[in-house]
Parts: sequence; C-alpha cells; structure tokens
Amino acid sequence: MLKYLGILKEPEGGKDPTASNFLVTFVEDGKVTEIEFAKLTKFMGEYYGLARPQISITWNLTYNFDSTVIIRLKFQYLDIEWPNDMIRQERLNEVLIAEFEIVYKKFFEPKLFKSKIK
Repeated sequence: MLKYLGILKEPEGGKDPTASNFLVTFVEDGKVTEIEFAKLTKFMGEYYGLARPQISITWNLTYNFDSTVIIRLKFQYLDIEWPNDMIRQERLNEVLIAEFEIVYKKFFEPKLFKSKIK
C-alpha cells in the first residue's frame, strides 16, 4: 500500500535531502478512494510533528488520475547546519522516513500488527 519513492529532486536538478516522497495506491472504486483519501488527509493532519515535535514537518498530498496519491514530506531541521553536517542530516532523514512508515502502517494496516502480537 505504501511505497517509498526516494528523495525529492529540486527544480534546479539537485536533490533536497530533507524531502521525501511516498506513493500510495488505492483501489480504483471511486467511493473507496474518496474515503481512503479523506482518511489519509486526517492521518497526515494528526501525524504532523507526532514522532519528533522538535522537527517541523510539512506535507502535501497529490491525487493522480490512476488512483494513486503521492505524499510529499519535508522535514525542517532547526539544529543542523547544512554544509557541516550533511551525513548526520541524511541519517536523521532515514530515521524519520522509517518512523513515518511504521506509524502509517499501524494506522492503515492494523491487522498486520495484531497478528504479529499473538
């Protein structure tokens, strides 16, 4: 259901290591898609700053004609200086992406987590 697409490319052709894209595919039934999109919007609104309140997260949902939605996350680090700490920033980005995936799956696919507990 959730597929990570990688780091967002900047318009100038470079890469922004603080921005990440995820692709979500929905069933092609219009009503199901509307309901799922509404759930996704609610989830993103509640997720904002949930895992690490010290890091500001901005997000954007793009609905595509093929019943897919792209989630764009941008993490805004306050305590990391760009040129001096790029490796630390990339590692933190990996952690934030992993945390987002876990929270997303727990919200949208709770059956997976319930069966593992048994």
